[in-house]
Amino acid sequence: MEPFLDPPPAPQPCRAPPISGAALVLAPHPDDEWIGPGGTLLLHRARGDRVHVVVVTDGASDGGAKTPEERKALAATRAGESRAFAKELGATIELLGHPDGGRAREEDLGVLVPQLVAAIQRERPSVVYAPHRDEIHGDHHVVSIAAQRAVAKAGVACALLAYEVWGTLAPDYVVDVSGVMERKLALASCFPSQLRHTAVAHCFGGLNAYRSAFLAKGARYGEAFRRLLPDESAR
Repeated sequence: MEPFLDPPPAPQPCRAPPISGAALVLAPHPDDEWIGPGGTLLLHRARGDRVHVVVVTDGASDGGAKTPEERKALAATRAGESRAFAKELGATIELLGHPDGGRAREEDLGVLVPQLVAAIQRERPSVVYAPHRDEIHGDHHVVSIAAQRAVAKAGVACALLAYEVWGTLAPDYVVDVSGVMERKLALASCFPSQLRHTAVAHCFGGLNAYRSAFLAKGARYGEAFRRLLPDESAR
């Protein structure tokens, strides 16, 4: 008898973060820590979990900055915005300040991965959140690869969960963030430089609304995550 042509398994609906305990979130740019897993981070904090944010790039190529002076000013602005978000969240933060928007090579990962390993070993999280592998933005894709390598090298027992921003993923979990969504949307005010050119709350609030289709009736917003396997040779 031929096997059944079954679809992939449905994601697990969650009313709380799928992994309990301290969380470390890797953000390619200042604001990705809010856009992707922001509601889930609020749920972590609501139950007293530590949250640490690592912002990888300075985000200085965004918003039309062209001259070195404009890039420096925008980098400072965006760093301040991520610090403001971390303060509102009750999280700690570090900004690595790598240039954004370029095409990464192995030598770039040779710098970034040890920095992420150091953060994981210092913070010892139960879960690391990072972009997923199929993100269509180069910086996000590279940070996803770096996360797989870093978790594999760090020697810390932690889960690695991928979130979505610029590309959707096939989720293993959808977290119900309906109860904190008003707060998440309000925290968009931490990132005024981005609000000037993109309706981020509208765009990504819509993504979170769509994800509620995978939750129990009555849920209005969800955040999707996929398990990533640690892999020292990820590419």
